[in-house]
Amino acid sequence: MSRLRVFGGFFGLFLSFLHVTAPASDGLQWVSRYNTNNITSESGAAVAVDSTGCVYVAGTVVVGSSTDYLTVKLSQSGEILWVTNYNGPGNSGDAAAAVAVDAAGNVFVAGYSTFTGGRVDLTTISYDSTGRQRWVGRSRGPSFVTSGDPAFVVIE
Repeated sequence: MSRLRVFGGFFGLFLSFLHVTAPASDGLQWVSRYNTNNITSESGAAVAVDSTGCVYVAGTVVVGSSTDYLTVKLSQSGEILWVTNYNGPGNSGDAAAAVAVDAAGNVFVAGYSTFTGGRVDLTTISYDSTGRQRWVGRSRGPSFVTSGDPAFVVIE
C-alpha cells in the first residue's frame, strides 16, 4: 500500500510519496516541488493516481489578487510532466477541489469558478493525458454555494 502526501503553502507545492508498508528508513520514495516563481502561492487540494502510477495533483495558484485552478501531472518517480491552470470567465476566484483519472488517461478536475458578476459556478474541466484541455463544464451554482464548498469527481 502506498500513501501520497501533498503539502502546499507559500513558495511552492511539495509532494512526497511514501510506501506505508516499507521500513521507516526507506519509506520515502520521492519528493517533488512545484513552484511558479517564488512570489505566488500554490496549494494542493486533491490527488489521484492513474493505472501507470502517474500522480495528478489539483489545487490552486494565486495569480495577482485572484486564484486559478492548478493541475500538475507527475511521473512515477516524481518528475513534473505537465502543469496547467484555468482562469474562469470572471477572471476572479477559481479553485480546484477534486481530481480523477479515467482508464483512457483523461483527467477530470472539479471545483468552483467565479463567473462574470461574481456568481460562483460548479466547474469541471477535462484534460487529455498530455494536459491539453478537452472541455469545460459549468453549472450555475445555486445562491447558497460559496467558494469554500467542497467538490468531488466520480468516474464509473
